[in-house]
Amino acid sequence: MADRKGSVEPKAVIVGIFGAVMAIWLAVRNESLVGGLIFFALVLLGAAIVHWVNRKADR
Repeated sequence: MADRKGSVEPKAVIVGIFGAVMAIWLAVRNESLVGGLIFFALVLLGAAIVHWVNRKADR
């Protein structure tokens, strides 16, 4: 599946899902929607980096 041009790395999806759950938990626990959104933005950046690194490693 990783050899397809438009496919997404499974590790990046795992990072994104786990990060989304953590962002919701952070926003609820601290009663701060802005903090949760900032954390989620950082998680999306991390998932993109994981995807990019794994794609470079496959080449």
